[in-house]
Amino acid sequence: MTLPPDCDRCLPDQPFILGGRPWTLSLVSTSNNAEGTNSLKFDDIIPILTKAIQELATYNDKQAQEIARLRRDFDAYKEAHP
Repeated sequence: MTLPPDCDRCLPDQPFILGGRPWTLSLVSTSNNAEGTNSLKFDDIIPILTKAIQELATYNDKQAQEIARLRRDFDAYKEAHP
């Protein structure tokens, strides 16, 4: 994933890169009622989460392939060195 290393400190409206595309977090909306109720803009967060999930799935697939390769190499080593 290409989030900045200090992403835990990302502020609203601070751009960041995900999937090679810049994003801006403007996900909270404050209403004008007496309580000043906050709400999430789910329509804005869905594409960000979808892209993040796609990148994680790709990363997991690569890790699974690497683990399978390492297991094959280890099995071959065990057979060659009884």
